[in-house]
Order: sequence, then C-alpha cells, then structure tokens
Amino acid sequence: MRKLERVSEELSALQRELQGTANRLWKLKFSLNSAYYQGCSEGDFLPRRLQSLRRQEQERFEALLHRLKALLASHLNSRALLLDSDRDLAALRHIRRTIRYLKNAYCAEPPSCTRWPASAGPSPHAPA
Repeated sequence: MRKLERVSEELSALQRELQGTANRLWKLKFSLNSAYYQGCSEGDFLPRRLQSLRRQEQERFEALLHRLKALLASHLNSRALLLDSDRDLAALRHIRRTIRYLKNAYCAEPPSCTRWPASAGPSPHAPA
C-alpha cells in the first residue's frame, strides 16, 4: 500500500473516532442538562458520574486530536510530495477533503471552503 493511501486510511479512522467521541460528548452534555432539569443537584450520584464520563471523553478527544497532529506532522510535513499515479492524486484529494471536514467540524473558526463564488459577491469571511 502506498504512503498516501495509508495516511488517507488513518485519517478516515481518526475521523470516525473523533465523530464518535464528539457524539458521546454531546449525549453526555444533554444527559447532564436533563438530570439538572429533573431536579438533581451537583452532589447527586448521576451528575457526578456524568461529569466523570464527560471528563474521560474530553481526554479521549484531546488524545485523538494529538494523534491527528502527529499524523499530519510525520507524514505530510514535507513541501514536496511525489505523486506517482492517479491513485496517489485520489488519495491526496481524500486527505485534503478529510482534513477540511475535521477543521470545519471541530474548529472555532469560520468554515473553510475551496472557493467563494465570484457571483456571490465578497466573502463574508474576507478581511475588511
């Protein structure tokens, strides 16, 4: 298997893990809010347990982000990547699409897009 295809598969696996962890974090947040709404206090067992699970998931999410950074730094840090075939180009496109998805999904910045259509006027994210 080629290097870019391996990186693409690793990115896809990380994307799935990040999505699962993010979904569990949201579920825990909603469960905690529901527990408070039903009258539980901070010291009750259920809110304490949900907070503990939430901290564990947050640590897992941060570890996955660290793995993502390490993967990108170790495999894609060079300025020149040799593309031997159409498969390499397709893998590179998949990597780019996956990175863009991850950035848009888990970043506090405005979403990145490939291009802003000229017919739509100036980009709302362009500096003034």
